[in-house]
Amino acid sequence: MRFSTLYSLCGRAVVATFDLSAVNLHLFRNDHWLSNPKDVVVLELTEPAWQGGTTCAAPAPVPTSPRSLMQGWRVDAVVSWAVARDLAGPSKVLHENAVNGQDLLDADEDLMVKGLRLTPFAARKVLRARDEFLGGR
Repeated sequence: MRFSTLYSLCGRAVVATFDLSAVNLHLFRNDHWLSNPKDVVVLELTEPAWQGGTTCAAPAPVPTSPRSLMQGWRVDAVVSWAVARDLAGPSKVLHENAVNGQDLLDADEDLMVKGLRLTPFAARKVLRARDEFLGGR
């Protein structure tokens, strides 16, 4: 998601990526504009879109659930996700403490307050955003 060209198809933006390691793919699920099916149509391929007799190995399966997607996030993906959810302050704390996706999945309010030293209010906001993401909202 580094290169772009201006295209429009029936008044809609066209976004194509083959970079499944891009850190901001979660925005297709939780950004207010990118997650709206009236604005964007997401076609997520879960198997090769071609048939051929090549000897190349099949690509690794793409995580399909929000939980498995979050579980694979590195620290920079967690920070990008938090910033996209208007959690800029807590994102700095998450970055400073090297919180990855699995850490975010395992976290509870007590850990965030005592371990990461977030305020109880900020910890609840991060956990609510995490739960909304996992619930597909």
